[in-house]
Amino acid sequence: MKTLMSAAQNIWESLDKLKSSDPQKYQEVVEESIKAGSVHQSTPQPFCCITVKTKHDVSCCINLLSWERVQKPDFSRETPSLPISGGNSIVVQGQFVYSACVNPEVLTNQTSEELENVLHLVLKFVESVNPGLELLPKFRFSLFSSFFYFFLNFSALTYKPK
Repeated sequence: MKTLMSAAQNIWESLDKLKSSDPQKYQEVVEESIKAGSVHQSTPQPFCCITVKTKHDVSCCINLLSWERVQKPDFSRETPSLPISGGNSIVVQGQFVYSACVNPEVLTNQTSEELENVLHLVLKFVESVNPGLELLPKFRFSLFSSFFYFFLNFSALTYKPK
């Protein structure tokens, strides 16, 4: 406990020195800390819900959420990857519902083909988090969250892989 208190005291002393020696840099540090705190405390935001069947013809839903806490993909790498978080399931009205989160930038300004590719990666991710689950690559897509999907029963557009 003393080590933690000592570390906190050292941080405050460093910030006090920075404020005295470089007020502009101090302001930048404070603003970055506030921004980082808001990202850390952010909550996942609903993007869409898809309905997909397993290889055993059991219907389930996958909520795709955007969340700032999920790392942004690095497309400058030779072999980029798409960071995805979540994948766990709950049961709603007798149906399995899985949730997966990606960084909001992944879902911004996407063509329908790019979004479909993201959703297929999400399907693979959900399968990897849930051993034994095998999802078919065909799904129904709705721009509403699962709450709306289940309780307002909107019709959905059906996507078929090429």
